[in-house]
Amino acid sequence: MADSAAAELARLEELVRTLRARCPWDRRQTHVSLAPHLMEETYEALEAIEDLGSAEPAVPTEVVAHLEEELGDVLFQVFFHSVLAEEKGRFTLADVARAVHDKLVHRHPHVFGDASAETAEDVAARWEVLKRSEKGDRGVTGGIPDALPALALAAKLLRKAESLDMDLPSAAERRAMVVANLERLDRVGDPRRSDDGADLDVRRGPPSKEVEVSSSEEVREVGELLLSVVDLARRMSGARLSGTPKATAMLSSDFLVKELKDGTRPADKGGVGATPPSKRWPPSSGGGRCASEGLL
Repeated sequence: MADSAAAELARLEELVRTLRARCPWDRRQTHVSLAPHLMEETYEALEAIEDLGSAEPAVPTEVVAHLEEELGDVLFQVFFHSVLAEEKGRFTLADVARAVHDKLVHRHPHVFGDASAETAEDVAARWEVLKRSEKGDRGVTGGIPDALPALALAAKLLRKAESLDMDLPSAAERRAMVVANLERLDRVGDPRRSDDGADLDVRRGPPSKEVEVSSSEEVREVGELLLSVVDLARRMSGARLSGTPKATAMLSSDFLVKELKDGTRPADKGGVGATPPSKRWPPSSGGGRCASEGLL
């Protein structure tokens, strides 16, 4: 099995090198230009994982095939970035594999050393200690990337707090906090209402008189509200925010169905009518573009 995997991985690395040499689109890419593709491919893989989890225990073949495909797309991105780095003399694919291998061995002393760990919680606690010893003490939030989307960042911080045995509010307390945040936001000022108290039709854009919506108090209240909602979502969905993207997809599908039916985008805030054919969604596939361009 190891020989088979090694052969396929070598074949994929060679493919990336060929694309870099022969395809104008692939040859033009950089780490920065590929970053959005890595993010989107990762989200597609996460969606495939959610689908598989929802289908357990009798997972249809097409669901398994979907996850296999999406993991392959993520793997392609890893190979692409590694080849780009090698071209600049920075590191190679072998360096990437060696580094993660050695790091995981070091962080599992209960497997590869003399340490003991009876529970998963024991492993997680030691993991944090070892991570700090490797990277230095950068504070509680050290190592949490600022580039995470807001909800994912909130969930990551809450998991970090749990790993440090911080006293987090209970689910009931979180619900009460949500209600309290909403009440305080009402008192601070609702950005959806005009100065005279009349409802603001957000579909027609902002009112003629500017409404202040970015006071520090409002920002703080909204931040606390989102944190409480994220914590509730984690508790109710087994520490996963699965409900959030699903709900968003349901909302966006209403707009996409309309676009597919009449070939236009809904009118924007300024009241602009149908989108010209050249800018309709989904865009037609242009000629002369490599198959690896965009999402796989």
